[in-house]
Amino acid sequence: MANGPIYDSILNFYNDPDTIYKNALNSKYERIPGGPYLGRDTLDTMIVTDELKNKVATYFPFPVKIVKSRYRYAIEGDSLLSYIHCDQEKQENWHILISLTKPQSDNNDTSYDDGLYLWEHVKYGKYCTEKQLKDNNFMKDLVKDTQNLYKWKLWHTEPYEYNKAVIVNYSYFHSSIPITGFGDSINNSRLLHIIEVAKM
Repeated sequence: MANGPIYDSILNFYNDPDTIYKNALNSKYERIPGGPYLGRDTLDTMIVTDELKNKVATYFPFPVKIVKSRYRYAIEGDSLLSYIHCDQEKQENWHILISLTKPQSDNNDTSYDDGLYLWEHVKYGKYCTEKQLKDNNFMKDLVKDTQNLYKWKLWHTEPYEYNKAVIVNYSYFHSSIPITGFGDSINNSRLLHIIEVAKM
């Protein structure tokens, strides 16, 4: 496990984020069917530039590979079947979340009400394990409790801002900060570049 759930956060990740942003706006998307994920993903699931490959190799002190890389956006009214969740059973995999949402104000404030919550379950703790994900009782409890905040304690908030990358271990229980997306189009939505990385 790499130094807990938040391996690192990097401001100004891309040298030219506006080009990445424009690429995201011009990509083709499909709606994500149900589950804990909001919005729409790109049809292309391996959006990888040389800059991204080089930076991913630099940020980890051991060999890693990019497993998947796509854009995702969510607008107001997008719904999900579950909220708090864990994504994987292996704790040697990470997600790199790069926010491409541009601030809607005219000032120089690059922050907005978006980010990542990390939660602790009253019974199961802060993260899921391979053994738990094969346990029917665990999975039933998780489905039942996913939107019941009385079963969870919020213990970390990681805010997003434009061109900030958050490297997170997704075996930890987590959720987005607003339970829905925001905006009315991709231009003012929650827009992320999501990269899945695995230890080689």
